Amino acid sequence: EKGYHTVYLRVFDPAGNLIINREEDLFEAEGQKMQFSSKIQFNYNDDNATLSIDWLNPKKFSKGTYSIILYTDGFVMGKSQLALR
Repeated sequence: EKGYHTVYLRVFDPAGNLIINREEDLFEAEGQKMQFSSKIQFNYNDDNATLSIDWLNPKKFSKGTYSIILYTDGFVMGKSQLALR
């Protein structure tokens, strides 16, 4: 739907731990409260605009595969993995 939305980013380190900045950063999705790594708010106009999330890891990156999940409007909108050497 057109209008304002929030996208929540969850980043998991290679050990499966969620990387967060603050314990109180919570949102609700799929019927449960979850912590998030970062978020952005945007105005969706169905105009093929490109969005990006600038996220800084509060910890040092380590080798391995990181999992990334994006949520909006209470549901998963995308998943990916990134391997760091």
